[in-house]
Amino acid sequence: MGRRWLALAVLWLLVATGCSSSDDDASPSSSSTSTTAPTDDADGGDEPDDRAGADPDATPERDDDTDEATRALLGRLRGQLALGSGPAVAVARPDGGALQVISVDGENGAQPTWSRDGTSLVWSSTSPERQVVLVQGFDDEGRPDGEPVVSDATGFPVFYLQWAADDTRLAYLRSAAQPGQVEFGLVEPGEPAEPVAQDTPFFLAWSPATTDPAVLAHVAQNRVELHTPGAAEPTIVLDQGSDYSAPAWVDGGRALVVADESLALVSLADGTVEQLVPMDGPVRFVVSPDGRRVAYRRLTDRSQGPLTAGLNVAGPTAAATDDDGSLVVLDLETGESEVVGDDSATAWEWSPDGSRLAWLSVRTSGRLLGTWHFWSADGAVPTTDRTAEFALTRKYAEVYLPFFAQYTHSVTGWAPDADAFAFPGSIGDERGVWVQLLDVEADALQVSVGDFVTWGPGPTPEESGPSAA
Repeated sequence: MGRRWLALAVLWLLVATGCSSSDDDASPSSSSTSTTAPTDDADGGDEPDDRAGADPDATPERDDDTDEATRALLGRLRGQLALGSGPAVAVARPDGGALQVISVDGENGAQPTWSRDGTSLVWSSTSPERQVVLVQGFDDEGRPDGEPVVSDATGFPVFYLQWAADDTRLAYLRSAAQPGQVEFGLVEPGEPAEPVAQDTPFFLAWSPATTDPAVLAHVAQNRVELHTPGAAEPTIVLDQGSDYSAPAWVDGGRALVVADESLALVSLADGTVEQLVPMDGPVRFVVSPDGRRVAYRRLTDRSQGPLTAGLNVAGPTAAATDDDGSLVVLDLETGESEVVGDDSATAWEWSPDGSRLAWLSVRTSGRLLGTWHFWSADGAVPTTDRTAEFALTRKYAEVYLPFFAQYTHSVTGWAPDADAFAFPGSIGDERGVWVQLLDVEADALQVSVGDFVTWGPGPTPEESGPSAA
């Protein structure tokens, strides 16, 4: 255990040296954001959770034997965690072992994002001397392989990264030189970043194709464009937009957007619109990776705008219907819909196989308090259907939560096999990254310090690494 806790201490010191009040637990006022650049059981948790740690102000009573048994189960999970989003970025096994800081000393590492196959991790790295995008490759045993590949990104810091389906290039977003504008560009590892377009706001999604991938963008809330790398100009798919963020590919030829005052499918070949659900105001939606289902929620309070967190800070309502701001899952093949959460739903994301949905209910009690809930498409209730309540980190609340629908295209808390979920937060005086098993009865276990986590599907390193006992 010695070297593991030494590595944790190093990571904690790196995080602490960059900390200000911005790294504390989030307060209700900290969830506001701008539209230009981020710096996204149906009872909503209204029943008290009587499990240990449900009260985020009380330190949970832990049993060492139980925690070790849980950690042993986590050690069998596939993939690797990327931890932190400034100033340090680290990687670790799902049980917290083999923890290793990989960001560059003296630089602020942010926006860690796994490649689709989990064998590369990209992040934005900033210092007074340079602004770069770094890509760290990993070997067949899940260990960092050589030095990070450097791409020059001189200009404003990159605040969003998304890999193409073939993992050969990335799309990025950052503030443009023109005030109030967002720059969209492309970068190949080792090559300089190349600006493509600018506007505000700007939301995007790579196509699922591994050959000739393209970027679909919802731009300025008034059009949908298709950007093909190498093309001089984008193709205008729709000359209309609405109050939503990122478009979502359903298959290689169709995407989900908001058009003609409806949640709709649009043909990328000819712009034909197929209306699905009427929408007369702001909406957020996330399509499952298999393109089978969409989870959506209307933002019933329009004053919140399309890009703010849309928190129902008073707590969930008593009833949940599909037109009162509840979270709804629509089957795009059968047309059937199901209410899976109420209007306290603030963010949600599908598991990699599209079989499960995690959704976050949020309430305020001096701090922003959240609970992750879990729903299965097959109707089977997971053994653990929710986490204990926790305090959100300010980093997650300010940077990720307001733009969660965009971030579902690039990062995830889900384990590759949909059997566990990782999240940052505070339960009692224990603050860091937690992993919740779903198919066994177990409390979430803190596996590391850190204010952000994303789970990659690549090889899992053995415990006998830099942080092993």
